[in-house]
Amino acid sequence: SKFQSFISKAEDVNGGKLFITKVEDLNPQMLKLGADILSNKLGESIVVLADVVEEKINFLVKVSDSFVKKGTNAGNIISKLAQATNGKGGGRPNFAQGAGNKSDKLDDILLELQKELKSSL
Repeated sequence: SKFQSFISKAEDVNGGKLFITKVEDLNPQMLKLGADILSNKLGESIVVLADVVEEKINFLVKVSDSFVKKGTNAGNIISKLAQATNGKGGGRPNFAQGAGNKSDKLDDILLELQKELKSSL
């Protein structure tokens, strides 16, 4: 599957894996399924998916319990992403979803998030 080939892009961080990627034109079910596949394969992990569909970006964040215990919150990550793309979203510490408007800065936004998360771990 498409998500299997992504596994190699996961980064080692303190306590597990960090995986942030941009995908295109997935429906919400596929996005959620993809996050589940990735998180099962990666084990203790933080998975952030940004799905660009026409003029929108759908965000999904899944955080393993061990990272939640250390203070990583999927809802907070979604809030940041949504804010950066004039959108909205929210959820629980371990799972959150949101949407924003298509942005030329998406790559920069994800890179910034990656730096922030790495420095907080």
